[in-house]
Amino acid sequence: MNEKQTIPVASGNNFALMPLAAFSAGFSSMVSQVVMIRIFLEIFSGVELVTGVILCNWMLLSAAGAFLGSLFVKRMSSPPMFLLMGISAFMPLAAGWLIEYMRQCAI
Repeated sequence: MNEKQTIPVASGNNFALMPLAAFSAGFSSMVSQVVMIRIFLEIFSGVELVTGVILCNWMLLSAAGAFLGSLFVKRMSSPPMFLLMGISAFMPLAAGWLIEYMRQCAI
């Protein structure tokens, strides 16, 4: 009863969609990063110190997320890559919504 449970991975023709999924996740992340930086510049009136702090925090949190993600994937016998790419493609939309919500609350 100590057998590892395996999670089914995309099979067959779904692997042909992996480059498209990777491209869409990367493209949406790039667009959302540019939009978020522009929003932060607007909020803080383009102050360079604040911009540097935001970018430093961004890099530190990206490194922490990559480290925690690698621990998560190592524990799984076969990670569901298609699901993970799909989630990462929609996370920028959630972040944009959260920033706009917090801006409305601050006013």
